[in-house]
Amino acid sequence: MATSDAFFSFLSLAEQGNATAQNCLCQMCYDNAEAAQQLPEDFWTRAQTLADAGHDYAYFILHCRYWGTPDGGAASYECLRKAIRNQSCGLAFLRLGISYVQGVGTASNHVLAGYFFEKALALGCREADKYIDLEYDYGSKSIAQEILAALKEDNIIDPASMERFRRRLEKDRSKGNFGVLAQVRDYLHLFYPDYDQERAMDDVLNGRNTLEADLYIATGTENNRYETTIDTVEHFLSRLYAPFTQDPELCRAIRDSEEFELLTYDEKELLYSAQKFTDMYDKVCKRHHTVVKKEAPHSLGQGLFPYIPMSLLTQWRRQIFQCLLSTKGVEPDVMDRFLLSLANDSDLMYVSERVRDRDLQFFLIYFVELNMAISAIEEQHQKLFALYRENHPELLAQHLNDYVQKLSDAGISHSLPTFTSNNLPSI
Repeated sequence: MATSDAFFSFLSLAEQGNATAQNCLCQMCYDNAEAAQQLPEDFWTRAQTLADAGHDYAYFILHCRYWGTPDGGAASYECLRKAIRNQSCGLAFLRLGISYVQGVGTASNHVLAGYFFEKALALGCREADKYIDLEYDYGSKSIAQEILAALKEDNIIDPASMERFRRRLEKDRSKGNFGVLAQVRDYLHLFYPDYDQERAMDDVLNGRNTLEADLYIATGTENNRYETTIDTVEHFLSRLYAPFTQDPELCRAIRDSEEFELLTYDEKELLYSAQKFTDMYDKVCKRHHTVVKKEAPHSLGQGLFPYIPMSLLTQWRRQIFQCLLSTKGVEPDVMDRFLLSLANDSDLMYVSERVRDRDLQFFLIYFVELNMAISAIEEQHQKLFALYRENHPELLAQHLNDYVQKLSDAGISHSLPTFTSNNLPSI
């Protein structure tokens, strides 16, 4: 921890115009806010004199006096607004972005937070990169949209930006955010020049979780655009539905009831498509002994209540691609055309109509429909998360109350309250 003498020593050098000392003093105050707040009044008087002279760094130092204190939010925010006037203090932009994320001294605004994090990074504040990644994870920034905007009208992207885009795409891929990759499918060769589709298909077929397999699945369906911010949405759903999932008696009552009407229309479509897909796959495997059978999605049953996890949906998508590739040797000419058309549902249906084997034909049709059904549920989850992100608690409360009403209509006993904006689960 920095000592009082160290703070005063750097302040003296800063007063003399030493830019290095000014930057070091800002970093010291940023890293040691509690220690800085214990400094004597003389330190803050000198800092105020520097701020009155128009020095950005001095306003940032003054902000640290109030940061994290019970009643200092407004003063902290005002100091930060003044500390960015000359755009010379990267830490000021960083802390202002954090203020907008946390709603310190101002209303929470993730769009503005992302803007200030980018400005901080441009001024050389490397820590801002971590916060920018968090905004991508939260969904307030989209790397796909940034890439598409950068490549619009054949613009040439500088190597540093290309590396940043590639690094973020890799992070999304590792998290299973395949929807991000799908949105930039036309440009993936720029970031993954060594991608080999034949190797990718072999990896998917044999259950290898490789880069090639991920890229193949990510770009292998027209509707795969909602698999974004999976971890964040999964956490959100678990907290939103906690009143239902954390009550053992209620969970048992729902499980025992097997009440189909608790499902949404899209969930019913998912169940139907999954069952038909699996049934037709079983028939294809029985008729064509050369097909090495893979594990197909099973009926979720009780796992549907009160919501279907995003991670399970992405697992299903991986399974149905594995099943699809296992049938590649059945009517190879048609299957080759089908596999080449994966990114276009209309083309897939057109190819399916020309399959001679009736079981294979229906299997391919239900492959398309199940893919679409998975995307529909993912879209539901993303829309719910958007309500939370855009601060619409009253609509989240209505959603929970609709589910409570379904429980009551099904005769399932519960002690759940009527939800309002003021008594939502802690998210």
